[in-house]
Amino acid sequence: MKKFTQWLVVAGAAASSLAGASINNTMVGTLPGDVTVTENGAASYRIPIELPPGVNEMQPDLALVYNSQQRNGLLGIGWSLSGLSSITRCPTTLIQDGFIDGVDFDDNDKFCLSGERLVAVSGAYGAHGTEYRTEYESYKK
Repeated sequence: MKKFTQWLVVAGAAASSLAGASINNTMVGTLPGDVTVTENGAASYRIPIELPPGVNEMQPDLALVYNSQQRNGLLGIGWSLSGLSSITRCPTTLIQDGFIDGVDFDDNDKFCLSGERLVAVSGAYGAHGTEYRTEYESYKK
């Protein structure tokens, strides 16, 4: 009987402490993401990555991004990391270059900064030391 009484006291104390606790309405196992549909009809899901501020409160805006029409990449089929810039090779186009040629790692390849076409502003295209800017000025170099 003594153990039963002790158990009741412990259970009552636990119940009273839970009664005053606030309950968070977020579900376990959910991610704080944004679902959208792109202009091309692709399903897109963006999961922000929270990072602490750095020097002078500078903070990168990184996110994991899923796009249903994207190919296999470093993070798997459809997944990529946004917030980082990269320079990649781009195919030529009839309107911009006068001919169509895919990326085949030759002198005809063009360059893109995070998907935006780069144009040479000083120097020869593809030569060492050439300065490039985005085709539609974004003030990225």
